[in-house]
Amino acid sequence: MSGKKILAGMRQAVAYANGEKVNVFAEKFGFSSGSVRNWEQGHRRPDGAARVLLAVIKDNPDAVLKALSHVEQDYPRPDAHA
Repeated sequence: MSGKKILAGMRQAVAYANGEKVNVFAEKFGFSSGSVRNWEQGHRRPDGAARVLLAVIKDNPDAVLKALSHVEQDYPRPDAHA
């Protein structure tokens, strides 16, 4: 698969977001809003880990949300205690 097709798939995964605004999608899946905007606009390309996560979000967003809920319980974000 060409780089352009992969990137198009990543944009589609971001656009999938059930009509959510970029900041809601980013927060839900642990991305920065700026990164998501850059991917959508084609200014930047997701790195390896982000590409994998976007591919899984595209295929099974509920599985990602379930996994992330466990991560938050077991490993809360440092700013969650502030």
